Amino acid sequence: MKYCPNCQTRYTDNTLRFCLQDGTPLVDDRAESAPTVAFGETDTIVSPKQVEPVPFEQPQTSANDWVQIPANAPPRAAQPKKSRTFFLVLLTVFAAFLLLAVGGVGALLYMRSDRSKVAVNPAPNAQPPAVNSSPKANVKQSPTPTATPDNATNSNAAGEMGNSGAIAPVDAAVPVDAEEVKDQVSSVVDAWIDLTESQDINAYMNLYAPTVDYYNRRGVSSGVIRGDKQRAFNEYNSISMTVSNVNVTPDASGERATAVFDKEWVFEGQNKYSAGKVQSQLQLRKINDQWRITGERDLKVYYTE
Repeated sequence: MKYCPNCQTRYTDNTLRFCLQDGTPLVDDRAESAPTVAFGETDTIVSPKQVEPVPFEQPQTSANDWVQIPANAPPRAAQPKKSRTFFLVLLTVFAAFLLLAVGGVGALLYMRSDRSKVAVNPAPNAQPPAVNSSPKANVKQSPTPTATPDNATNSNAAGEMGNSGAIAPVDAAVPVDAEEVKDQVSSVVDAWIDLTESQDINAYMNLYAPTVDYYNRRGVSSGVIRGDKQRAFNEYNSISMTVSNVNVTPDASGERATAVFDKEWVFEGQNKYSAGKVQSQLQLRKINDQWRITGERDLKVYYTE
């Protein structure tokens, strides 16, 4: 037998767990004897008193909430909820990889098919590119070179030597007479020797350009050269120079030339003496229709005293 501790209603149905009046959990009443029940009769509910039903709002709970758990029962582990989300994500990823694999294989097969078509069926109207057999077809004609370093250098590369000895630049209207250039440069070398012996510093310096590559120095001003030559003229009263083996090489433009020769000298002064023989080089360039020395140096020393 069970009874409600709240309303004291007793129940003979041992399968009931909660009071039908107010929902309070029923308590076993083992100390009291069970009511007398005649054979063939149904179970009866013994109620010592009439109790008005109390309005009770049953909470919205599930059937599991009404199960009474013994006090000494071990705690039950929480059952994980089964979800289909993981399976859906896994299925989606697998489908994506499958689509990528199929697409990659299809693209590879398509590319191989195109290459095979190109290799087997070349364009019937394809023509090889035209080759211009003339080496001078695309050469632009430039005007006659002027007396500048860049034009003179380019003219030297483009010039051609004819059978007659004259230098014929490609872009020059009139061939340059190499022999005439050699004679003009040789005359400048002779004047350079004569003015050194006469020690005429002003006339001597007129043979030089405004800037000169002077021995181991480049771009030396003519004023520096004047000072160096003037000291030599002051130290020696007698200067004697001779040249031999003069070799003049003009460039293709006829605006530049190089003179290489053997120079032998004897300088005498008060308590001073200098003599020797060297191989010298003078570089010349036409400036305002006049040959000027633009470089001076010694190539070889034969002897000095």
